[in-house]
Amino acid sequence: FGTAVFNQVEAQEGEKAFGLGEVIVSATKTEHTLDDVPVAAEVITKEQIEKMNVKTVQDALRKVGGIRVRRNVGSWGDKGKVEIWGTCPKHALILVDGQRIHGGHGKAVDLQQIPVDVIERIEIVKGPASVLYGSDAIGGVINIITKPVPDKPTISVSPSFGNRGTRIFELNGGGKSGGIGALLNYTFRHSNGVDKKTDEFHEHFVDGKFQFDISESMKLSARPFYSIHEMEYEKRKQERWGINSAVKWSADKDTTVTLRGSFFNYKHWTSNKKSDWDNDNYELELLFSRLFFENHLFTAGYHFWKQDIDDRGKSYKADQTTHGLFLQDEIDLSPLMVTLGGRLDKHDEWGSRFNPKLSVLYKITEDLKIRGSAGKAFKAPTLVELYAGEWRMGRYIVRANPDLKPEKSVGTSLGVEYRFLEDYVFNLTFFRNDIKDVICRYTTPGPRGLRYLSWQNYAKARTQGLELNLSGEVSKNLNFILNYNLIDAKNRTRGKKLRLRPENTMSGEINYFIPPWGMNLNLSGNYTGKRYEDVKNTIKLGGYTTFDIAINKKLWKNADFFVRVDNITGKKNIFDEPDIDGAAYLAGIKIKF
Repeated sequence: FGTAVFNQVEAQEGEKAFGLGEVIVSATKTEHTLDDVPVAAEVITKEQIEKMNVKTVQDALRKVGGIRVRRNVGSWGDKGKVEIWGTCPKHALILVDGQRIHGGHGKAVDLQQIPVDVIERIEIVKGPASVLYGSDAIGGVINIITKPVPDKPTISVSPSFGNRGTRIFELNGGGKSGGIGALLNYTFRHSNGVDKKTDEFHEHFVDGKFQFDISESMKLSARPFYSIHEMEYEKRKQERWGINSAVKWSADKDTTVTLRGSFFNYKHWTSNKKSDWDNDNYELELLFSRLFFENHLFTAGYHFWKQDIDDRGKSYKADQTTHGLFLQDEIDLSPLMVTLGGRLDKHDEWGSRFNPKLSVLYKITEDLKIRGSAGKAFKAPTLVELYAGEWRMGRYIVRANPDLKPEKSVGTSLGVEYRFLEDYVFNLTFFRNDIKDVICRYTTPGPRGLRYLSWQNYAKARTQGLELNLSGEVSKNLNFILNYNLIDAKNRTRGKKLRLRPENTMSGEINYFIPPWGMNLNLSGNYTGKRYEDVKNTIKLGGYTTFDIAINKKLWKNADFFVRVDNITGKKNIFDEPDIDGAAYLAGIKIKF
């Protein structure tokens, strides 16, 4: 157990298209291969991202089973919201190197703020994860791991151009010397969007990663970052900056201590100065892991999270602090692996929440495995919902509700994984999430023809279904992935289906490498089934299918040409995905030195 799990785990040889040998940390906060995690999880590698030629995290996630990304547009510049196993976008916790990120519309994080050029891999954990992460992880966790500092000096530059006025420029470089290393990244993006009047934007993103080997057993890292996103509509601007730093100490072969501290500032304003706000987030996390008795990997941690907000548009200031303590024991009873944990979160307004979770992995054979888990999770009310007082929004007088409680959930999953013919893997997972005390808006009559709008805990919801995956390597140069999801998402209070939640979705990808030409061809498709437009389930939207193609061609040793065409059949006029508006293409070159 100690060598397979606790020590640095390397991707195993023989794991091919399905990536079971990829390392994942987010599932348990300890390193495992994907093959050995006890919960439903997936990893998207930088190599897969490069083959798809995608330039946003949202597009990369569209290939993952159990996840739906809605390609919407709007005055905030959000380019997609993520739903995990049918839950709301607000129920997906988004992290970058373990740090919570912020800024987006409708309580969801805007994933477009992270350029794909900085990504080493994306770790996806499906199902309740508050046992390790606290609030927001009802549907699961998406942790974006950034690239490490390279051992040798490297520089890469990549310009690309497309329709809709799209221009992207990426530049990065770094290296190590004598235990000190640095990696710097810069990305510029511009697009006119579907409707230039409302969608046109440009943004600049700069980040760095600095590493210092204090000793053979202790390493220090820091990642400062800054981005500015500007839209022509209302002259809307969103600024993000901060730092995420960590010290990792390997006290001995069985013990690791990690201290991580971070700061994240998010500002938003428009030309009329009516929407200004300034949001600060502070985090401190202490993590201790030790192997006991050769088969117990014990992990304990403390998490501090403070939020400050100054919202001039609503004329209020507020702050809140959450303290979290968590314990976890990973028990190796080979061929049975049991993970048991619990976390207590204490908040200065809504009190305390305890969230336990049990996960098991049973290896019937090396090729046949069963995974099961059951746990609780929660989503805390936002600062606006709790503290914003009263303000005017159109024909509404909006009132905060300081008596709101967190949304609570119980989630379960049971899955089987079977590898056959050496190079093929089949996965079938059943899942269910029961959510209560859902925070919903309601209105009551107000003065002078206006209406009061506020929030209360009153709804119950349930998402349940199955996820089916098949992946394999047909030959050395040809592999594929197929996903099918059947999801029943229901408002149990109304007895109606949740709006805009399709029962049936499918996705697939074929990847073919042609050695004589030095060319890689990637063809993918997504099917979205019928769903209801309204909460009363009176208007049903039809299903639709889109196809994308990406080509990478090596020009010479250090240069690659790439082109990607999304929606090659020209699908458009999708009610809940207005960003699907005919074919969109992007072409460019990447040169490495």
